[in-house]
Order: sequence, then C-alpha cells, then structure tokens
Amino acid sequence: MHIGLGATLLARAAVTRRLDGIGIYVENLANHFQQYPEITVEKYVYSSLFGKTKQLPGYHYFNHSMTTNTARFMLGLASDSLIKEKIQLYHAPDHYIPYLKKIPVVATVMDVIPLLFPELCNPWFREIKNYAFKRLAKNCQHIICISHAAAQDVIEQCRLDPKRVSVIPLAVDDRWHQQISAEQKQQILNKYQLPTDYLLFVGTLQPRKNIDKIIKAYCLLPDELKHQHHLVLVGKNGWRTDELLRDIQKLTDQGYCHWLNYVEQQDIYGLYQNAKMLLYPSLYEGFGFPVLEGFASGIPVLTSTTSSLPEVAGDAALLVDPNSLDAISQGMLQLLGDAGLCQNYIKKGLARVKTYNWQSCAQQTIAVYQQLIG
Repeated sequence: MHIGLGATLLARAAVTRRLDGIGIYVENLANHFQQYPEITVEKYVYSSLFGKTKQLPGYHYFNHSMTTNTARFMLGLASDSLIKEKIQLYHAPDHYIPYLKKIPVVATVMDVIPLLFPELCNPWFREIKNYAFKRLAKNCQHIICISHAAAQDVIEQCRLDPKRVSVIPLAVDDRWHQQISAEQKQQILNKYQLPTDYLLFVGTLQPRKNIDKIIKAYCLLPDELKHQHHLVLVGKNGWRTDELLRDIQKLTDQGYCHWLNYVEQQDIYGLYQNAKMLLYPSLYEGFGFPVLEGFASGIPVLTSTTSSLPEVAGDAALLVDPNSLDAISQGMLQLLGDAGLCQNYIKKGLARVKTYNWQSCAQQTIAVYQQLIG
C-alpha cells in the first residue's frame, strides 16, 4: 500500500518546535505505520503555510503561493498533478483536503466548530474552513472522525451518508505515562517561577476554551484556598482575548495567576504531574487531548458535560456544566476538599487512558485504507 499523508502541521512543528493536536496525530500515525512493511508513506507539505523555510528531509513539498494555490488546495481545487509519487490513496489529517480525480482521498475531520459555533472561531480562517467543510461530500471518499459526538456533527452539518464516516479515537503516547521525579518537578517549577500547589489549564487562549469562566469560577473560591492553590494557564494567545487578557493580568497582579505563553514539551509532563487538578470545562471539543493527558499524569480532571468530553472522560472525571460559574467553582471545591474523591478519579483515569492507544488508531486507519483501495 502506497499512501500519501498530509504532514504540513508536522513539518511546521519541526520548524517552530510547537506540536499541536493535529501534529501529534500525524506524528503517531506515521510512526506506527512503520511497523507495517506492506505500507509505504509519502509525507506531503505545503511549505508556504509556514514561510520560506529550508525544506526538511523526508517530505514532498507543494511549492505554491499562499495567496492562490494554498487557498485552492484548502478548497479542494488541487489537481492530481500536485502528487509527485504514484500513491494509491491520499490521507488528509488536517484541513488541507485536495480534490484528486484518480486517487481516493480520506480526510480526518477533528470537528466542525466553524459551522456549529462561528462566533467562537478565528474570523480570518472561519469562512474558508466553512466552505472547505461543505465540500467534503464531493472531495472525499471517506471521512474519519475522532469521536462519535464529532461524527454526528459532521454527518449533520455536511449532510454525509453515515456509511462514509468512521470513528477512530486518538490517544496519548508513552511519554505521558513516565513518572517525573520530585527533583525534576521542582526544577521545572523553579524554571517557570511557579508555586508548589496550583490548578492547571492547558490550551490556546480562545473563546471556545472557556478560560474566562475558569477565571471567574476560580475567583469565587475562598481567599484561603486561592492563597494555597494558584491558577496556572499554559497556552499561547489566540483570538478575541482582549477582555480575557485583562482578567488574567488582574488576577496575576493579585498574586494568584501565572500565565505561561510557551512551555517546552519536555517540561509539560512535569507541570501536569505536579498539578492538583486539570481544569478543562471547554465549551466544545472534537476530542479533548488534555483530558487523556490529565488521566495519564495521575491527576484529577474537571471537564464538561458537552460535546465529546463525556464520551472521552467516561466516569473518570468530574463533569460540570461549562456555562455555569457555580458548577465550575463547586467542582473545584469538591476536588480540593475531598482527597478520597480525587484518588477515585485518579484511579479511574489511569485505567481509562489505557483503553486509548495509537496502535489501535493506526490499525483502524489502515482498515479504512484497505476498504477504499480494495
């Protein structure tokens, strides 16, 4: 089987050293495909998406201008002539989905948030994403979704035949299960000037992540608890954050909040494992990587009753209404005040995260390829 794999975001991470959820997905697929000698993978990249960088070895590059051809590619207007190798199938695990007349195309759609919640999205990218999503039925022979909740949204919003949609969950890699020593944790805390006790949020600062309500709910805690347990936010600044940044600065000036715009990947494991809990009451997620990361790190997780999050978390996390400040704040109080409850969630989380693995994800993905190639 000769497969073309879209790897633009993976290549960009090699340059920027910031690996997002899609990049993690592509990296793990490519790594696990190597265990199957019958599969050859060619990685394709749109170099114009991350500037004029030196081409990395091991990738095929679509070298076209950002203003026209990248947009054409995202809108499904690219032609078979862009494919340099004789591949049998092209898998687009990101938003860059080509329309290929002679080669089957599989697309992984993490979510259709721009269609469901346009007000929560980056305005610059929203319109082109919406148009690309609506062309899925024409451009792709099969769609992979990462949760049943996301699949239902994709089927409804893009008017797809459910037979053309498969659900293949994601996972976390073994690095998340490796214990960090107390000495290493302290070194990480010193490096980022953090206190010993804190509540943790990880994710891009954007409206969908509900960080404004995390902060407001945290502020409802008694002052004594806020003194004992600070709030640590890890993630780059996104969009529509003017008011949020003011709230973060206000809480920082009070001495309770620490915003880390960037954390090196080798340090993030220690930050998770040292946290009292993970706060992830997101408004909508196609999957929710941080929930599994919290489980693997052996900390209790507070997350939402909405979208895919209950499906991923099961009974291993404290689920709250993400629209209720009182529910989020009471959830924090519950976990801070009940060690037995926390241990119960930790035990369930460690067991649940083991049910998600990249080997199974790769096997199920290969089965989709085989179904289309015949």
